[in-house]
Amino acid sequence: MAESYRLISFTTAGTARLAANWLESVRLCGLDDRAWIYCLDEPSERALGHLLSVTDSAAHVVAYRPVVGCGDLPKVAVNWGTRPFVSVMLAKLSLLLERSNPDSFVPFLFCDADTVLITDPSTELEVTREINLAPWFQSDRDDYEKPTAANRQFCMGCFYCARPAKALWQCAFKWLLDRLPEVVERTDGDFLSDQAAVNAALEYFCLEPPVLDQHRWINGARRWPTPEEVDAFDCEVRLVHANWTIGVQAKEARFVAAGLWHLSPDTLRTVGL
Repeated sequence: MAESYRLISFTTAGTARLAANWLESVRLCGLDDRAWIYCLDEPSERALGHLLSVTDSAAHVVAYRPVVGCGDLPKVAVNWGTRPFVSVMLAKLSLLLERSNPDSFVPFLFCDADTVLITDPSTELEVTREINLAPWFQSDRDDYEKPTAANRQFCMGCFYCARPAKALWQCAFKWLLDRLPEVVERTDGDFLSDQAAVNAALEYFCLEPPVLDQHRWINGARRWPTPEEVDAFDCEVRLVHANWTIGVQAKEARFVAAGLWHLSPDTLRTVGL
């Protein structure tokens, strides 16, 4: 029987703790057999592989080493807008290109490492697949208005692909690669990124993609559910995303405060994180 969809993410050693928490959130939702984490370096691959053994998870850890166009990939967390950051984003787009081969394509929900799955989204994803086969993006707005590509508001940290979108990822990869020589560090939000590239590609193709339900797929600009709300039988939140929160430690602290950090210090030490 063909897979209905996968959950995929990627990480370097610099974001491996967040990736570990994502993997554990997927396991707690009973979806670990659908999860694939692509590791850009050996330390993250080793630690997350060990984690799967410790937590008895059926997820898949995959060594991913892109060889074209991405430059040297860092093994530590990097700042937005720097050349190492753009190199990691190029690797991400390269991965999306590879996952979009029509001959081997499996629908997938892509999640950045700074996300946590809260409830099983399978039924909702199957419905969206029937409604519209274009990629469904999380909104990156701080309100509930429809995002626009012109303002870079279709989020690349969480999206669902029901069919290959190879032309979109190719266009975004080229857009970002062509601008790599111009990279300077910026902190004003107007920096080069995968999100800037994909929104530029959406504009180029005149696409207005559908948006994942903003009350269920919650970004970092909005209030997250409390632990009591998460534990409620009728909780409809699917995922929270710690974007709009700067720095790996700050993201982790936000998950801890929200009761969404699922790994103990002992477990993290055991696996080398």
